[in-house]
Amino acid sequence: MIGVAGAERASGRAVAAALAAAGHEVGRPGPDCSVLVDAATAPETFTDQVREDVLPALLGLAEESGARVVLLSSALVYADGGEEWVEASDPVVDPASAHRALPELEVALFGSGARFLVLRMGVLGDGAPEPGEAWIPVLDPGDLGGWVAAAVARDLSGVYDAVSRCVRGRADRSRRVSGAALVSITGVAPA
Repeated sequence: MIGVAGAERASGRAVAAALAAAGHEVGRPGPDCSVLVDAATAPETFTDQVREDVLPALLGLAEESGARVVLLSSALVYADGGEEWVEASDPVVDPASAHRALPELEVALFGSGARFLVLRMGVLGDGAPEPGEAWIPVLDPGDLGGWVAAAVARDLSGVYDAVSRCVRGRADRSRRVSGAALVSITGVAPA
């Protein structure tokens, strides 16, 4: 059983649907789960707030059951990179004040002893952002679902960027993020 916290959100719905399509039994997080997916903590848009209560509860379940934890974090943890490419393997982490809790939650996961996968999601969206010069990492929910299903099948661990594409738009910081490493390792290309 795979438990998905935040299944009511766009990212959670996409992940739950892709996991079910891959043949997994999907439900709410509980002690009988072998994988716990946190789709509730990270912001899906620039204006969403970080939920700090979900990951600690999932870590408690993981400690009890030995479950693996998949944290859907956010590429919004990265500092302004200007025109430079930013990667999870070599990041400069400096989130805006609304997202300051995310790095602390990631560190709690790293130190928990649980097996884990962190996917730093781009901003969810299917439309064009307001015109601007900043790089915005964008994520299509369907791509996220495919990547999580492939990562679970491969028992992937580590920290990766989950970004469908990077576009120019209006934002307080420029984050030119590539999801190439995740595409390479899962074999799942963005739609």
